Amino acid sequence: LVIEYMEREKYIEDRSKLNVQRQHSRNMEQAVDILRRERHEFLNHLNVICAMLSSDADDKEIKIKQYMNKILGNMSKSCVFYNSGNVFVDGLLTIKNSVAYDKKIRFDVSFDAGFDLIKVQDTDLISIIGNLIDNAIEAVEQKVPKGEGVISVYTFSCDQYFFISITDNAGPIDEDVKKRMFEDKFTTKQNSKSVQRGSGLYIVKFIVSGYGGEIMVQSEDIYTEFIVKIPMNESIDEG
Repeated sequence: LVIEYMEREKYIEDRSKLNVQRQHSRNMEQAVDILRRERHEFLNHLNVICAMLSSDADDKEIKIKQYMNKILGNMSKSCVFYNSGNVFVDGLLTIKNSVAYDKKIRFDVSFDAGFDLIKVQDTDLISIIGNLIDNAIEAVEQKVPKGEGVISVYTFSCDQYFFISITDNAGPIDEDVKKRMFEDKFTTKQNSKSVQRGSGLYIVKFIVSGYGGEIMVQSEDIYTEFIVKIPMNESIDEG
């Protein structure tokens, strides 16, 4: 029994590391896609401005200024920079905001407490937050009409605990799904009638538990909220 337990713990640890690698790979792919798209759009905008400069219109300076203001306005929405207390989380949120913007999903982020309050490894934070946001994006895409989706990320602290809240408006989760969604290898993605949940949640729970924390879900009406709770005095195992 001891050997079986140790083998299972090793299996879970290996799966957790693989999940982190997959999340990192997914983030890098999204970052490259964003850079490629923005480079293409930037060149298009330059060509338009050059053409406008070459025109004989008397009001070309006003039109160019209006065009550039519009470009800057769009950039401020699609490329947002954050100050969460962790530069890796900041980068992740910037990428996810751009992904959400492309999918016409409103992405709200608010920090009432910074990630510098907890001693959690950067890779674990990225895996936790990345998985939960990816699940929320997939659920919104599946169930909410385009342009009406909302995802919010909110952090706060209370009674020596640090909380990460990720909420979406993709509707409630079925009770039978809610009971099993943190089980190993469970996912609803094979069932097109259900909101897509469950991908990576077992690993998220495993990581959070390793820091003495827990993950909870609240789902009612049109909103679903995942809440990660981690003790603020928990330390990293450097070994």
